[in-house]
Amino acid sequence: MGDENVQIEWGSEKLVKAQQTIDENKWDIEAWGVLIREAQGRWINDVRPFFERLVATFPTTGRYWKIYIEQEVTFISY
Repeated sequence: MGDENVQIEWGSEKLVKAQQTIDENKWDIEAWGVLIREAQGRWINDVRPFFERLVATFPTTGRYWKIYIEQEVTFISY
């Protein structure tokens, strides 16, 4: 999945701009951070492709894996 563009309805201009930024430059940590914070408040089924792209882009960044796993576990209990 790594470099594929992920199409998620972010719902605000700021978030759409952050998505466009990482589509153009996958190494933009600031844009990733904006989207990570938003994705943490959404259902995992809606944002799983985003998290898959995140960990594919930064496979050795344990913090991102932790965020992804916590998101998965949080919504399993619902």
